[in-house]
Amino acid sequence: MSIDTEDIRKWTEAIELDPKDAEAYFNRGVVYFRIGSYERAFADFNKSIELDPNNANAYCNRGIIYSLQGNHNQAIDCFNKAIELKPDFANVYFMRGNAYVGIKDYNKGIADFNKAIEINPNDAEAYDCRGNAYAETNDYYQAIVDYSRVIELRPNDAKTYRNRGYVYAKLEDYNQAIADSSKAIELSPNETVAFSNRGAAYAMTKNYMKAIVDYTKVIELNSINADAYFMRGNAYAETNDYYQAIEDYTKAIELNPNFAAVYGRRGLAYKRINDYSRAIEDYTKAIELNMDANMYYNRGLVCVETKNYHQAIADFSKAVELKPDFTYSYINRGNSYIEISDYPKAIADYSKVIELDPNEARAYYNRGNLYAIIKKDYPKAIADYSKAIELDPNEARAYYNRGQTNLEVPEESNRIQAIDDFSKVIELDPNNASAYNNRGLTHATLENYCEAIDDYSKVIELRPNDANAYYNRGFMYYLANRYAWAIADYDKAIELETEDSRRRFFWLGKGKALLKLDKSVDEVADCFFQSKDILRIIVFVNESPIRDDDRECIVRGGYLKKVVKYDPFFKEITKGIKEDDLEDYKDLYIHAAWLISQLCIKNEYEKTVAHYTSKETSLKMLRDESEFRLSVLKKSNDPKEGLTLLDYLFNGQYKEDIFRNEKYEAFAGCFTFNLDNLNQFRLYGKEKTEIKVGTGVSIAIKDSFFSREMKLLTSFAFLDAEKLIKDMPIEKEKFPLYRCIYMDPTTGFVASVGHREEYTFQFTNADKEKWNIYKDDIDGILNSVRTMLVDLKNKVDGLDREIAGKLLLNLCYFIKDVGFKEEQECRIVTVEQRPKVHVKSDNSDEQYINYAGIQHHVEKICFGPQAVDMESYQKTLKDKELTIMCECSKRPYKESYSVETH
Repeated sequence: MSIDTEDIRKWTEAIELDPKDAEAYFNRGVVYFRIGSYERAFADFNKSIELDPNNANAYCNRGIIYSLQGNHNQAIDCFNKAIELKPDFANVYFMRGNAYVGIKDYNKGIADFNKAIEINPNDAEAYDCRGNAYAETNDYYQAIVDYSRVIELRPNDAKTYRNRGYVYAKLEDYNQAIADSSKAIELSPNETVAFSNRGAAYAMTKNYMKAIVDYTKVIELNSINADAYFMRGNAYAETNDYYQAIEDYTKAIELNPNFAAVYGRRGLAYKRINDYSRAIEDYTKAIELNMDANMYYNRGLVCVETKNYHQAIADFSKAVELKPDFTYSYINRGNSYIEISDYPKAIADYSKVIELDPNEARAYYNRGNLYAIIKKDYPKAIADYSKAIELDPNEARAYYNRGQTNLEVPEESNRIQAIDDFSKVIELDPNNASAYNNRGLTHATLENYCEAIDDYSKVIELRPNDANAYYNRGFMYYLANRYAWAIADYDKAIELETEDSRRRFFWLGKGKALLKLDKSVDEVADCFFQSKDILRIIVFVNESPIRDDDRECIVRGGYLKKVVKYDPFFKEITKGIKEDDLEDYKDLYIHAAWLISQLCIKNEYEKTVAHYTSKETSLKMLRDESEFRLSVLKKSNDPKEGLTLLDYLFNGQYKEDIFRNEKYEAFAGCFTFNLDNLNQFRLYGKEKTEIKVGTGVSIAIKDSFFSREMKLLTSFAFLDAEKLIKDMPIEKEKFPLYRCIYMDPTTGFVASVGHREEYTFQFTNADKEKWNIYKDDIDGILNSVRTMLVDLKNKVDGLDREIAGKLLLNLCYFIKDVGFKEEQECRIVTVEQRPKVHVKSDNSDEQYINYAGIQHHVEKICFGPQAVDMESYQKTLKDKELTIMCECSKRPYKESYSVETH
């Protein structure tokens, strides 16, 4: 018979002898408690209390049983009674402290442990439990003090070393955490929690292989420990061993199918090996088990990888719904909105990130990109890049993009800032060839040619096979009058370039440099002919200081005819014609190009032209909500648009449908030389909500809005202009401005070419002289045009009208009926092949092409004579921080010009 059984028998006999013996019930209860028979112990403690209500020990023991059963509040009541009966009862304070911990009232628990320790300063259990309570309240330093005291009292207590190591890890003192966990393992070699804790500490110090060893030991000790497989899988993932990580995650899921976090981490591992379908399956399962914002976010990232941007947006949206301050979700949703071209929502998301975290540099950077590239709101873009740089001074991309944006603003101060920005990029990334290239470009715009040459030389050092860099440096040598050096660089660019359109451009540059060196006309002509660009050859030769007979030889002689046969438009229109029969068509094509060269606007007195439009449309352009559009010309106010020249040349004897239904479409932006021309106000600018015309605005646009480089209109139908001028110090996405010719197609009389009216010159003596100089120039152009049009009519005589008419496509949209002479129009025109992906249609199905942003090229605005509510218009400009001078038209306006409605 065991001692406990003998004790129970003894106390039972005592109770039988004296059923009111409270002490006997208490003692038997103690024995029952000792052998784990809590129900019988509980009954005996109750009976003891019934017989002796002042038995503090009985209350204490009954409270312990309540605690073991999880009934902590009843336990606390018992302990309270015991303390009431015996205030210095240290063990009761200790037990009540544990009960308070059981209901997570840690502060009261700590107070009781304090009392127990006060009564018994060497109570190791009280220190240990108080340390645990401190750990639960995140008072890790005090927890360490208590655990250290326990170790003093019990030097071989593995559990306490384990706990102290855990707390050190919470304080990110991983070395001490590892030391304590190792001591716990030394004292208790099968201590799985210590191995697990040490593994976690190793992982936090990036010592993943040691972490794997510890987690493997945990698995050896407990093969069904799902957490150990999970943690070892994480360590494998950190070593990029994703396949082993997936194997561990899969085992953890087998052991615990509802382990949501494991599905999330396995999904991440699948994403890392580009198994996106399984990654999405795992994230979906994780969401099913636990609707967690991070899982929606991670699934959204996988959807981005698979370019399923709409689903990605839905996931990021759910993530921020569950976690409204989830900045990463807003950033990535913004990125996804960009991918589907929903730029306003992208800006809104980046703005939300900035609202939540004003120190999030990426949000400023991303929003700056949208302001710069899409909205073309350069001041806002620069402000955002500047804020990103302030927050992250070593972010080279922000400096680079701010430099690019400063280049878009035609102010010298912005160019200087651009140089500083590209210099900072170079400081941060000394091998950034693009930064050197763009700094060189910026120096070029400021005419700092020597500095630009140095930068392009660095680009060549970094990218020795970069044809553009050689061309750019050659162009700088040309502008610096170092023509031989320029030619050497052009030759290298030509040698390296594989794209034909670009090589042709380089040949043109070399020809210009040879002209400056007074090389033979044959040598110069050979370069020009290699360029295969008729109009540019004519312009360069006409403007170059060569002998008249050489000029005549190139323009009139056989040289240009050799070039024409390479022109893609000419080749297409004349295909099928025998070589011997092509000469007259070549002559016609060259003559038309020569005539076009006379129309390009370069006069110093024509630096500003006007565009008429409605208030609504102008505000959209000025706010950079839309770009300036080139509209399809077939829907212009002139029903004979593009056909006036053909009427003159063929006396109306041609099939109009052949030209109207051709596969080429002409687009134009129309301007006038006279800012407040009433004829224009009558024709354009009626607001949708108003009956009267003349309610719009006239926008005075600077010459910076147009290209200075002439090119045949059809060239853009065959060449990618953006690709052609990539990285070159030439204006991008711009077309030259040409004046229109006004003629009577019946008589052939050329009444005028577009020009400024005499009244636009203020008549001081100096202005009279300017007018006289200007008039002489215009008269010279007019006389030249009259002669050349007569010659043109002679050249079409005997040619196939359909072929000849099509070859004149480059010219015909600059010739208008004399009835429109008062418009004094000039225009930019491009011809596109149908269909073109960048041709767009608005709600009225009118086709157009986006040309460029207008905001930074406006000199002033003139309100129409019938315009109303212009104060709110000017306020809108002011709110946009646009300092554009506005004025009202002073021209008289008759009410009879109003439009009647029926």
